[in-house]
Amino acid sequence: GYRGGSRTGYLPDTPTGRAIAQMFIRCFEHGHMFTVGSSVTTGAENTTVWNGVHVKTKPVGGSANFGYPDDGYFKRVLEELAGKHILPTQEERDVLTAQGVIEQATSASASTSASTPATNAVNP
Repeated sequence: GYRGGSRTGYLPDTPTGRAIAQMFIRCFEHGHMFTVGSSVTTGAENTTVWNGVHVKTKPVGGSANFGYPDDGYFKRVLEELAGKHILPTQEERDVLTAQGVIEQATSASASTSASTPATNAVNP
């Protein structure tokens, strides 16, 4: 068998933090937040460990201490969540866009990328 455990993560009480928290909940509900493995922190075997979505385990101390501030954390964690097929809802996307965490998709940029010919291929 494996040993369960308790994990604590920190997100700021801001619109961005609340949007990410909702995505963390969906990630957990889909069984993607944790896995059973070896703990990098304690060395324990067959225990509950994070599963590739980085969670801040301290409210302060900077990225070197798994805390805030950490420029780019929200963008990185959104990429990690997307890798587990956890994408923002429209409401979360609106919040994250308004907060400057993600870029607003415009129809002009979408049509430009859609009409760009495939000339970026490497020539042998």
